[in-house]
Amino acid sequence: MIRIAYFIDHLRTGGAQKHLVELVRGLDRRRFAASVWTEKSGGELTAEIEGLGIRVRSLDVQRSLTEGRSLVRLAQVAYALRREGVHIVHGYLYAGNLVGSVAGLLSKVPVRIVSKRSLDSYRSWPKLLACRLSNRLADRVTVNARAVGQFVEREEGCAPGKMVVIPNGVDCSRLQCSDTGAREALGLSPGELVVGTVGRLTWKKAPECLLAAAQIFLQEEPRVRLLVVGDGPLRAQVEKQAEELGIHGRCIFTGGVSDASPFIHACDVFVLSSVIEGMANALLEALASGKPAVVTDAGGNSEVVQHGKTGFVVPRNTPSQLAQATLHLLRHPELAVQMGELARKDMEARFSLPRMVQSVETLYETLLREKGIRL
Repeated sequence: MIRIAYFIDHLRTGGAQKHLVELVRGLDRRRFAASVWTEKSGGELTAEIEGLGIRVRSLDVQRSLTEGRSLVRLAQVAYALRREGVHIVHGYLYAGNLVGSVAGLLSKVPVRIVSKRSLDSYRSWPKLLACRLSNRLADRVTVNARAVGQFVEREEGCAPGKMVVIPNGVDCSRLQCSDTGAREALGLSPGELVVGTVGRLTWKKAPECLLAAAQIFLQEEPRVRLLVVGDGPLRAQVEKQAEELGIHGRCIFTGGVSDASPFIHACDVFVLSSVIEGMANALLEALASGKPAVVTDAGGNSEVVQHGKTGFVVPRNTPSQLAQATLHLLRHPELAVQMGELARKDMEARFSLPRMVQSVETLYETLLREKGIRL
């Protein structure tokens, strides 16, 4: 049995956290035994992981990883890894990567892996040095998109040969089940068209660009509504902008939701206006649901959407181009359906959840063999 300890900052709802839940759910239980460590305790996904029979423990860091109490906990974690005979530590996000790699080194865990999933720059030298340290201590650095790998090489000095690309995966079979009640629940009439987006309302998602584009396509097409699924620090600012643009009455703001798939099924076109992106799970889910997408060229978006085939890719911060591409799909419903069907097949071929889990399992077994360990 291969024993893996996963390390992550927290288990509140987020892209990396949902990815981890799906990964541990999909692992072959006959070959792999997982446990999870977090920097901070709590989070709504804790119960979901524990419901899979997987133990979740926390360092319960109050302020900083460098405070005395945290260093004591780090030593305790290293002791636990050694006592439990863990073969692999796999970190996610800043704290998870750092703690996992250092604790793995201290406990002489054979294989250490860190993960990079976004294009976030660390403004402080201590954090950047910590990232470089965790990369240095790792046997492999997984990235979820080629664009992320290029960023990590450029910003963190990680050797390309140390990185392996494992794209995110989604449960295509679950997402292909249409939800006919979603439109009714949103109060939509049969003749209305929906342009939707899903994501946290932060500067990275550039919601101001989406609303500027929406002003254009809502003026051009009176049957269209804009659906914004998600919450975040810019929520009030986004709604205020919608009022100032005179489109608030044609926008639907759902706030945060635990499952966005019913809302995705209500859409005719999915839009992502990001300025920074790793590989958006919401985009994968939309395409797997058979929705054509209009996205910016941020990060891994252009690796997911095949321009002109499964949707359109436009430059970042260009509301007019975002609007025109969206209008093209709204005005050509047969093309939108054709692109959506191709998107569904493309997700099954390249971004399915079983494919992602198998890639991770293969990486684990390959690295153990390189260390001369056969289990």
